[in-house]
Amino acid sequence: MQIGYALQYADDKAVQRIYSRHADEFTEHLTGMVKVTTPHGEQLSRAFSLSGAHLIAFFARTRVAKEFPRWVLDILDQEITISAVCKPVERERHAYNAEALATHFSELYDAWKTQIEPALRSIESPLASRLHDRFQEGKILMS
Repeated sequence: MQIGYALQYADDKAVQRIYSRHADEFTEHLTGMVKVTTPHGEQLSRAFSLSGAHLIAFFARTRVAKEFPRWVLDILDQEITISAVCKPVERERHAYNAEALATHFSELYDAWKTQIEPALRSIESPLASRLHDRFQEGKILMS
């Protein structure tokens, strides 16, 4: 019903008719039946994923729906432009920097585990527990 409203259909069955005409286009990841509670009790209703809702919009015939494919194409053009800006040389530099960061973190983690944490725990510093969690999270992220 929300899809029909967004597409400015007056008839709340319009989306169901669109789906029925194009059912072979929809996979289980795009739509499915769900139980909903209504004033008349539980009933099955068709629900759409975000991608399924977009597919309905592609098949719709309202003024709003006609604008939708152009909007999607504009978004795709922007994504292509953005990815073209990040050239292979730049990606290689980012990968090198990430690898260098991981190497430096590994050395810091080793020093933490073997020297710094034991020293902080020996003087009962509350910093030991707080930093322990941060280093554990960092180790997971760098793995």
